[in-house]
Amino acid sequence: MIDFVLETRVPEGLRPALRKSLEVVMKHYGVQGKAVTVVLTDDVQIRPLKLEHLGLDEATDVLSFPVWTPADPFMPPHLGDLIISLETAQVQADARGHSLLREVVLLASHGFTHLMGFEHPHA
Repeated sequence: MIDFVLETRVPEGLRPALRKSLEVVMKHYGVQGKAVTVVLTDDVQIRPLKLEHLGLDEATDVLSFPVWTPADPFMPPHLGDLIISLETAQVQADARGHSLLREVVLLASHGFTHLMGFEHPHA
């Protein structure tokens, strides 16, 4: 199950495309019976979260908040939350020459990998 929390105006067609994409990613990981919450917001709302949780005072594209770790033998019904700034996503989409919809789908898939326990390598 995929729940949406909308804190900003969302372009038509974004939610169904995002839902379909996340359903495919969840099936890939074998967690299609689980739930995830997606918060669609803007830079003003995501910036303090990045500061609080990562110590960086800047907006970002996506934040992931898992509620479990792969080392935990019990996987809860709700895997966590994804918070996506549509404002930053639009800037990135424009820079990459594709649509906001495509950028948000990519960000959600990337964020979901973090919910599944995958992290960026640290230098």
